[in-house]
Amino acid sequence: MTTEPENNQNSKDLGGLHRKHFRCLSLNGWEQTHSDYLYSMAWFEGKLYCGTMRGSLIFINLRTPPPQMKPFPIPIPEDPFALDIRAQIWCYTPETDRWDLAYQAPIVMGRFGQEVPREVGYRGMAVFQGKSDRKPALYVCTLSPARSTGPVILRSEDGREFVPVTDPGMGLGLVGLNSFRFLEVFNGKIYTSPIGGVQKKVDQSKFINSVVNSSASPIVYESDDPAKGKWRPVSTSKFGDENNTVVFFVTAFNNHLYASTFNVVSGFQIWKTRGEGDAPYEWKNVLRLGAYRGKFNQGVIWMHPFKGALYACTGIQDGGYDRKNKIGPAAGEVIRIYPDDSWDLVVGTARLTPHGLKIPTSGLSQGLDNYFNGYLWQMYEYEDHLYLSTMDWSVYLRYAPTDRWAAAIRNLVINAQGGVEEIVNKEGGADLWRTQDGDHWEPVTKTGFENPYNVGIRKLLPTPIGLAVGTVNPFSPKVAVKENGEWHYIENPRGGTEVWLGHLSHATQQPLRDEDVQRLRRNA
Repeated sequence: MTTEPENNQNSKDLGGLHRKHFRCLSLNGWEQTHSDYLYSMAWFEGKLYCGTMRGSLIFINLRTPPPQMKPFPIPIPEDPFALDIRAQIWCYTPETDRWDLAYQAPIVMGRFGQEVPREVGYRGMAVFQGKSDRKPALYVCTLSPARSTGPVILRSEDGREFVPVTDPGMGLGLVGLNSFRFLEVFNGKIYTSPIGGVQKKVDQSKFINSVVNSSASPIVYESDDPAKGKWRPVSTSKFGDENNTVVFFVTAFNNHLYASTFNVVSGFQIWKTRGEGDAPYEWKNVLRLGAYRGKFNQGVIWMHPFKGALYACTGIQDGGYDRKNKIGPAAGEVIRIYPDDSWDLVVGTARLTPHGLKIPTSGLSQGLDNYFNGYLWQMYEYEDHLYLSTMDWSVYLRYAPTDRWAAAIRNLVINAQGGVEEIVNKEGGADLWRTQDGDHWEPVTKTGFENPYNVGIRKLLPTPIGLAVGTVNPFSPKVAVKENGEWHYIENPRGGTEVWLGHLSHATQQPLRDEDVQRLRRNA
């Protein structure tokens, strides 16, 4: 694996965190089998909390249609449901540099009379003080498997005891709801939106009983007293467009709450409201038709305010290639929205729109000039810089049936770049970029911290101790490798989710050595 360049050779140093400022806090998913997806993070009472999902790649194999990979990157057990896939919350204490398992999903009696994990993922976290909270509490939204009883929202006052404060599925009476996409705070209230439930009958052979990124209740819900489980709808369903299948994300900017949708037909939409008056609130459309890129911008995955504008990052589901709907592959973009609803294309494909010709202000095309960055995934401001993370699917080329691709596509994507291994060596692993002004961007890492199996950086979180970074790494505990023309599975020393921390005081960090790996394992 190549080491990281300190900066682009053709640009000046723009300050902020560099690769050398990041040190690894945890790897191999805290030594928990199939702990491979860091879903959520929160800073609560002086500690870092991380919510996980387990066995993500194994259960992706149960989707319809299943991924076309041969061999499959990791071994598939005969009965995936026999695995221990209980979601976990891990807690990092800076003073001792130690991790502890704060919470693990309980086993409950499921819909079909079987014992199952109540949840398999902790998708979102927020620290919030509602009407009934005597102090700020940690709220967590969950992902429930099809065989379980439905998703709930958990509450903790101490980071140890987590108690459900909603009925399964928020009591909406919709069979098959499986999760809540987010928990976000605006003007003294907390917001979420459920997903799943489109299929009226639960299929116990499926891991998640839902069409991906669909919802039977694509509505923004609000609460000022989540401890009492009091939620109300504050938007119309689908914002009036039947092709909006999910409320993907919400965030606060310029005294408004902004909401983004997922739309495979015509592309995402962004709406905003002041959050005042009777519910449902009055919402105004800000952007539509995927910023006039259409279905190649299916969803806005994340939004974050920075220096007087709102930045939105986009993507196509399933890593940038929606095979079910035959959309893509294509990489994500960055859109910048101003308070007056005008907008810029910051990263992406130049195009003519009703608002004029849009050329990327950064000079970077889709995916930050990387075709394999299917998602531009998370953004946060930390110490006067905006940081942006990606999901890079290039390592999957090792297992993809590229011999079935059209010759022109194979030549463009693979042969022109020197072949699969050259691509993985150069681009394998998620990216992390930074900017101080929104237009000039520098890479912090383009190789997942020298690990091509870190395919995504799913979470970023500014904290008092630095910028926390959490990865998606489903290539564990074993991974398929090809030696002497034969495929076989071997132990992967860099498989499983990883947590990194960036701070200017970490001035001499280098790629991980074997002794570093052993030390981090002891700290879990």
